[in-house]
Amino acid sequence: MSNERDWFELLLGLMPARPGSGERIERGDVKDDLMNRFPKDFVRFQEVYGGVTIEDWLGVLIPDEINSPEGPWGGVEAATEAARRVWTRDAESHAYSSSVSVVAWGGTSGGDLLCWATEGDIPDAWPIAVWFDDGHWEVYRCGMVEFLCRLLLVDTENPLNVPAYFRNVTRARALHWREEDALRSQDLEPWSML
Repeated sequence: MSNERDWFELLLGLMPARPGSGERIERGDVKDDLMNRFPKDFVRFQEVYGGVTIEDWLGVLIPDEINSPEGPWGGVEAATEAARRVWTRDAESHAYSSSVSVVAWGGTSGGDLLCWATEGDIPDAWPIAVWFDDGHWEVYRCGMVEFLCRLLLVDTENPLNVPAYFRNVTRARALHWREEDALRSQDLEPWSML
């Protein structure tokens, strides 16, 4: 993956973390397990931002080990099951053998699935695989945080259907699922409150 710049520092500048964001990842067994099963940038993202919605358009999932019962979207495992069914069904739309699978990490309100293609045993080397709601897969040779930075920079190399209002955002807003749920429970529209 590209290491030309510190993508996480760039992400913090493009999308500042809100107070109280981030998931509580206990040190020890859970942390070690996550670091062995997921790319390191994803684990760091979880510690800093947690499960968030970015600009009411893109959601980043939470690993099941740290997802509380009231957590959003059912966690990584449920989304991964769905993504793997689509990956297998649409095998002709990607160039991978049946030994490569996917692990979901997010999605968009437009129906796109954001995953890693699990080629090899090193999670930090997994490319991003996106299933577009029109029925095809695209693979990007970068990590999750670099991918998010390119979206926020509206990089022309990233053909996700970025909403028009998103293209003019200079500092993106990431709303943690707990904060979003708290606002909704008060019958408030979270995105109008930011």
